[in-house]
Amino acid sequence: MKFVLISNIFPPHVRGGYELGCEVIARRLVALGHQVTVLTSAAVGQLDRAVVRPGLEVRPAFEPIFEYEELLDARTAENSLWRRRRQEAFGGVLVPNVLALAACLDEIRPDVVWCFNPLGLGPVGILETALARPVKCIVHLMDNIDGTIIEHQQSVAFEGRYRRLKSHISAISCSRKTLLANERLGQYRSHRVIHNGVSFDEIPCESSRPRATNDLCRFVYFGQVSAPKGVLQLIRAAARLRIDDPAARFSVDIIGRGDPMYEAELEREISIHRLQGILTLKGFVDHGSLLAQLAGYDAAVMLLSSDEPFGYAPIEAAGAGLPVVMTSSPGSAECFPETYPLFVSDRNRESEVAAKMRWCCSNLPALREAGLSLRAHLRECCDLDRVTMPSYLRVVRACPSSTAKFNTQGLLSSYMTARLYSQIA
Repeated sequence: MKFVLISNIFPPHVRGGYELGCEVIARRLVALGHQVTVLTSAAVGQLDRAVVRPGLEVRPAFEPIFEYEELLDARTAENSLWRRRRQEAFGGVLVPNVLALAACLDEIRPDVVWCFNPLGLGPVGILETALARPVKCIVHLMDNIDGTIIEHQQSVAFEGRYRRLKSHISAISCSRKTLLANERLGQYRSHRVIHNGVSFDEIPCESSRPRATNDLCRFVYFGQVSAPKGVLQLIRAAARLRIDDPAARFSVDIIGRGDPMYEAELEREISIHRLQGILTLKGFVDHGSLLAQLAGYDAAVMLLSSDEPFGYAPIEAAGAGLPVVMTSSPGSAECFPETYPLFVSDRNRESEVAAKMRWCCSNLPALREAGLSLRAHLRECCDLDRVTMPSYLRVVRACPSSTAKFNTQGLLSSYMTARLYSQIA
């Protein structure tokens, strides 16, 4: 089959696991013999960069998403024309992107349009342009798309149109919480949960490593270094652990890149709590090298926020045979055993997080067995090749081609009319 994948950002431009997950799916489709073209935005360079690997056709067909580039000063962000563009980009229609997508679809003539993240591209325009053609149209939800579109309706008023579009689209959500969040603006034609997958066979995992109770317990966090990921709470929990158990021997490596101001705040926190030599900000490590390093640690700490739709990092850490101290609220927690003992109910309670880390330090010889048990459990629902990709392809096969009465010219005509009325008002 011919696939067109749409992602607002795509490697080499990366914000987090979303873009890397999209790339993995694209490459798996190619490996299975399908023809794949990825359409993405012409990002302008401030985003983290990943290594570009050959083997995929990637077209920067859409306008740059400047909101993700951190190029705006306060005056620009308050400009009325810029606010209007933001409303259109995240809740309505961007005319250049509609025309670009229409031209690409007419050229490629795909069987399937698989839309990962249309935010910033003019989501209503992107989806309606796809539905105007006799293709299978699938939306892959790894974020709260409905919430963002609702937030950006002040000047575009496309909520009703978006509701109608959804009834013609098949949807995949990466977690139950993501599914529920994306049923606020009407229902999709079909909607099912398929948890994000990782390739367990590609993550190095040591089946055994002799560890003594008094050895150093090596903790790791990896991913985006930002407030929603709970990095500051991890530092404070490490400080609390030193107070509660001065004899505990442990280290914490934080791997990833963040906003310079946030990283400076973390450095100050490390200094205040005198954690130098115990807690280290390692900076960015490319994904392949990172996975190769994980088996050298004893446990991971992932204090992700309740707004996290899924979170690949806890699954990847478990794939390396690490037990994971994590919050019970992100979408990926749905995949863990129901009575998982290292769940944290409130990441802001330093004593609770420190107690879980202390348990790891005290039970170091048993951690590898606990990690391998978790790995075996997660393979049953998150193994990319054995579970996730077959489930995706079942959705693709079951999805009918669009027969919706939409057309690109009608979309642009109604958009220009709506914009004229809003200017008059």
